[in-house]
Amino acid sequence: MIKDRILIVEDEDWMAEELNEVLVNHGFEVIATADSYEKALLILREKQPDLVLLDIRLNGVGTGLDIAREINDHWQIPFVFLSSHIDPKSMREILEELPHSILSKPCKPADLVAAVHLALNKDKVQIDSGPNEKSSDSFFVKSEHSYQKIEVDKLLFIKGEGSYIKLQLENERLVLRATIKDFEFLEDHNDFLRVHRSYIVNLGKIDAIHSKYIDIQTFEVPMSKPGREEILKRINTVR
Repeated sequence: MIKDRILIVEDEDWMAEELNEVLVNHGFEVIATADSYEKALLILREKQPDLVLLDIRLNGVGTGLDIAREINDHWQIPFVFLSSHIDPKSMREILEELPHSILSKPCKPADLVAAVHLALNKDKVQIDSGPNEKSSDSFFVKSEHSYQKIEVDKLLFIKGEGSYIKLQLENERLVLRATIKDFEFLEDHNDFLRVHRSYIVNLGKIDAIHSKYIDIQTFEVPMSKPGREEILKRINTVR
């Protein structure tokens, strides 16, 4: 059986050893431990683990939050934060990075193992848009163990954030573990266009077009220069 490979980022040696022991005893493979931002990034590039345990506070330049941002930007790897104390400001920053779990140090072995299993086994989003994507007026996303119907005419835009996607609907926002590539099929739909490397928008929901961003209801969506040129080709304009 192939074991799940875990990277531990922790600058306290005794804590790293305890985490390593618990994980190995429960059948996981700890591929490495890192005590700094730089070492963690090097291991991520070379070995690409299945999951990362991230201490928020590290010695030296760079923090666990900085590593989480790198993971979200460059890898589709789940991560779990570890911290002995989190103030309200830090908590807001932590939640923006969408960790799978946040554990208080020292964490109980049962809590650690449960958090790792949940993060590794969390269903990746699955999309079913039906047999004819270009004319479909809805599609389904699967998260956890249920399918949710997304009506195309209620979807304002999609934002990619590393290994996560935010679907902004008219009255709610969904956050799914997926990438912007998983939703490229929408670009075949007449009403949707990728205007930025991280954004796909519903052209019918645009309220105003500026030089570098679009107004959609109360949201400002950035766009690239080629994205703006393509929008102007696709919509009716009067000069």
